[in-house]
Order: sequence, then C-alpha cells, then structure tokens
Amino acid sequence: MPQHVALAADLLATATDDVLWLTTIADGAHLRTLSLPWAIDEIAVSPSGRFIAAAPSVPRREIVVYDRLEAATTTISKSSDRWLSGFGFAADPHSDLLVVARDQFSCSTLDLRAGAQEIARLVGGGFEFDRLGGLWGDVLVSVGHYSGETRDSLVVVHAGPDGSCGDELDFAYRLIAGRAEQGAFVAFRDPEDAERPAPDDDDDDDHADIHDFLGIYIRDVASGELREKIAWDDPGVRRGDHCFATEHWVAITNGGGVSLVPRARSAGSPATLPAHAAGLDPIGRRIALTVEEANIDVAQL
Repeated sequence: MPQHVALAADLLATATDDVLWLTTIADGAHLRTLSLPWAIDEIAVSPSGRFIAAAPSVPRREIVVYDRLEAATTTISKSSDRWLSGFGFAADPHSDLLVVARDQFSCSTLDLRAGAQEIARLVGGGFEFDRLGGLWGDVLVSVGHYSGETRDSLVVVHAGPDGSCGDELDFAYRLIAGRAEQGAFVAFRDPEDAERPAPDDDDDDDHADIHDFLGIYIRDVASGELREKIAWDDPGVRRGDHCFATEHWVAITNGGGVSLVPRARSAGSPATLPAHAAGLDPIGRRIALTVEEANIDVAQL
C-alpha cells in the first residue's frame, strides 16, 4: 500500500519504504521504479511532470531528483554542517525550478533543466524553512519556525534572481499553507490556547484579524487583505499536511485522507474522503486517494 502520493501534469508518483513508483494518470501505465538508499518520507512532482523529488525523514543530508526526460537521477546534498530541511517546486510549469533549504536557514533556487544550477539564494534571517510550496511563478509559501520557537511561522518567499523572504504572516501551533487563487494563499491555523489575551493585555497584535482564530483563511499576498475566514477544525490535520483552495473549495490532507471545506460561494457541505494516503495537485486542482492496495483514485475538484 503506498505511503506517500504526489501528482502533477500527467504523472502520478507513489512511494512505500525505499521504493518510488512512477505511472501515468490517464491509463496507469508503469513508467519507472526507483529504489533509494533510505526510507522515503516526502515526495513532490514538478508542475510540468518532468521531475520528481524524494526525501528521507528529517534531519536530512540529501534529497534525490529524478528527470523523466533524461532518465537520470541527481542527488542534492546539504550545504553546510546544518541539515537540509524543506523543498518545493515553483508553480511555473515552464521553468522546473526547485527551491531547497540546504542549510535550514536559506533557500537555493535550482534550475533543474540546467543540471540543478543554483540561480538564486535567499537568507531567511533566522527563519528555518521546514516546508515549501509553490503559489505562482517563482513565489512560494513556507511554513517553518524561528530558532527556539515551538510554534510554526508562515512567510512568503520570492525565489527569483532578486529573491527575498517576507515578514511573518502567521504564528500558530498547527499551521498548514498552500496555493489559492492568483495572488493569494490559503492557510489552516490552530493557535490552541496561546492567543487568549489577558484582560489587561494592550500589546499590539501583528495578526489581529486572525487572533485566536481556529480555522481556514485566504490572504492576498501583495496587499495583506484577508479575503475570507472559515471557522473549521479537523484534529487529524497535522504538521506537514498540504492544502490548496479553488474558488469554491479548500482541500486539506488530514494525515491520510482529504477534508473538503466549502468556501462562502459554495453551496456544498464539508466532507471527508478517507484514504490510506493522499496527494494534492494545486495547479491541476486534483486530489489522489489510495483506496485499495493497487487502486488510486484521481478526482478533479
């Protein structure tokens, strides 16, 4: 039974233990089986479907990237005495850029079509990039933490040649973020009881519009405008899960299956799709669910 699932374009990637399987979505044709030197903990497919990245559990010394076109494997190693942490593909299907935190505190933008050449590097100013996900173009969202913090933080990363890491946009114990409509990201947050202010607490709150809020929200990156808030919770959602939003729905993995949460313009009701493992395709707006030993359902949202 697959433990990890990822998909984009025409490619479905699944992984169990140290084995990675690649198949076509349309007809399930087997393309390649790869055996890696460690148990696989995370996989991702580039928006073009050409490249597949696989990683062991943290702390990581390396990740492996497979190129379908060249049938070649590249190993990307950590760059210092620190560990390699988060990685994610930029959302542009024509660029095949992979953004990797090779020393936890900075991000390298690698052009995979040019032999994984580093074309940009940005420093997070003490922020550790635990997870990275493409929004649009060379803009990504990262959930990570500052040294010594037990709560996660959310920042937006511009990974192009003039790369930069934005200010902290959220700070919570459970924090998941992903792609929404153009110019925005979607996030799920759970502050637990850390944001309940004392009666005499007059301190300014950098996140006042989501203070003590448990649920899902959509935020515009450029203006900072809060577009929508949805009060919601699923205890199954955990650190490392994924999400994306369409105009009508938010899809969020919950440790195995997928929760579907209607937005304000939707007439639907919340639903949970159980599965052993699940993958999300934010650009194609698809979800993949492992429902049986050799059966993976792919559905358009």
